[in-house]
Amino acid sequence: MKTPGAAAAAAALFVCAATAATQTSRLAGELDGKGFAARVAAEKGHVALVNFWATWCVPCREEFPDLVRLQKAFTSQGLRVLGISTDFEKQRPEVEKFLQKQKPTFPNYHRKSGGDDQDFIEAVDPKWGGELPFSVLYDREGRKVRTLSGKNTYADFEREVRKALGQDTASSIGDGPGAAKAAGRLPGHLDRDLLQFGVAPSNAGHEPAQENRE
Repeated sequence: MKTPGAAAAAAALFVCAATAATQTSRLAGELDGKGFAARVAAEKGHVALVNFWATWCVPCREEFPDLVRLQKAFTSQGLRVLGISTDFEKQRPEVEKFLQKQKPTFPNYHRKSGGDDQDFIEAVDPKWGGELPFSVLYDREGRKVRTLSGKNTYADFEREVRKALGQDTASSIGDGPGAAKAAGRLPGHLDRDLLQFGVAPSNAGHEPAQENRE
């Protein structure tokens, strides 16, 4: 027979366990520039698609379900999708809610707060202007083979992933109206020097990244 004290202790343990489960993060961790490079290197042997997003970025939210779908469709063929949230630290609750709703089967990380924005950009791609969403595709050797700037469709992602997997080498990225976007080139009227975190002008399919000063 349990004593009142034992019953109370058991109840408290149950409450603590339930609280811990509720507070479990859906984020796999935090990454700075060096951490990002190490994480990409760990996927050598797979084709890796890294997507940078934020909850305040409407195009990011719109294309995210296609990334979830893409991972499910190509996992068995060697694709690994990685998501990196660039939200502020104070926006973590929104990040958690978003991931809970989307239920991605791929890991998502949070960009580590602090540090120099330009250092992080250089680690990802020196030509990246900080706009979101932004995706980088790596081949099985860990070599960067494509950058995709702005919102992309499932067909955009599928085409590039198939090429990286060696399934479609006949088509050229230079063909079709979406070629410039798929190649990661920004419209000519946007000055790259303005496209740093938080200072880029708005552009259809892009959102300027917020400056991370936390």
